[in-house]
Amino acid sequence: MILAELRDRQRQRYVASYHLAVIYAGLGDTDAAVDNLERAYDERFNWTVFINVEPDFASVRQHPRFARLTEKMNLMSHDKISIRVNNP
Repeated sequence: MILAELRDRQRQRYVASYHLAVIYAGLGDTDAAVDNLERAYDERFNWTVFINVEPDFASVRQHPRFARLTEKMNLMSHDKISIRVNNP
């Protein structure tokens, strides 16, 4: 399993928490996905700025901690992004 392999690799070298968040989101484990997104933010992983538009996180966007994380990052909400794209 990819998740187990990445967890094993984490003991030996850096594995971005962002990538673990993608896997957990795909598995439907929203708490673990948000946990790892918060870690990715703390790690200053550069892709975190795209979490509101990344399709892999669509299932996580309704999580209250996801909303707090995007506010902390000063990111525009996904709903506002959609409105701006569709109605410039």
